[in-house]
Amino acid sequence: IEEINSGMYCFDAREAFRALAQIGTQNAQGEYYLTDILTILKNEGQRVEVLELDASEDMYGINDRLQMSQAESILRRRKNEALMRAGVTIIDPVTTYIDSEVEIGADTIIYPGTMIEGRTRIGKACEIGPQTRISSSQIGNKVTIENSRLKEAQVGDECTIGPFAYLRPQAVLHRKVKVGDFVEIKKSTLGEGSKAPHLSYIGDAKVGKYVNIGAGTITCNYDGAHKYETVLEDGVFIGSNTNLVAPIKVGTHAITGAGSTLTRDVPAETVAVERAEQRHLKKMKKSTPHE
Repeated sequence: IEEINSGMYCFDAREAFRALAQIGTQNAQGEYYLTDILTILKNEGQRVEVLELDASEDMYGINDRLQMSQAESILRRRKNEALMRAGVTIIDPVTTYIDSEVEIGADTIIYPGTMIEGRTRIGKACEIGPQTRISSSQIGNKVTIENSRLKEAQVGDECTIGPFAYLRPQAVLHRKVKVGDFVEIKKSTLGEGSKAPHLSYIGDAKVGKYVNIGAGTITCNYDGAHKYETVLEDGVFIGSNTNLVAPIKVGTHAITGAGSTLTRDVPAETVAVERAEQRHLKKMKKSTPHE
């Protein structure tokens, strides 16, 4: 057997229902056959054509979750193959999940365990993964994203993200931005060359060019009822473990001392430090040596 009927039809609905009224049960089984419509329409001089499929898997039926997963696997395999033929390197296609609408530039490398979803666009010569999930985001050229989650984000050329970074909706990174491990960015823009290397939360913020955000920095943007904006102008240096209580603005080339909690605007070219004075108190009880 070299040819079979898949049982899939596409009709002009009006003509199909009209022809259905003419079919009968004059056959060995005494049953109504949908295929009799084709003979009726052809005898009336109407257009009847056969579509020959390139692969038998194109006509697989989907009747349960198992068959649905099998069909999805076929489509993912085809997408990965098309990307690889176009110059994208996929290290392990079996563990790489890329939606049909995704676009990826040549010479980009996709590492295992990566999921790229929605209308994501990825430029040329990027390195994505492993264990990275990107949804409906725009990624420039020569970007590195490792073990991270991006959702509805925009990333400029030559950015470095991860490991374990989280870019939430409306996160915008301009060229050569670094977002390091355990950094979360939400509804914020980071200017060219700025860095948030470790353990920070940046929300509802406008960050200028060449800003350094020290480890443990938090933009305190929510008071329980409303969100407020933080502005860090060009060249700002934020010391480690700084709390920026919004609304707040830190002026050009200002510095904040490590461990500060700032609630007021910081003028340009100044150093802002807010800490309790360090004191050394006598111990109430003498230490006992460990045995």
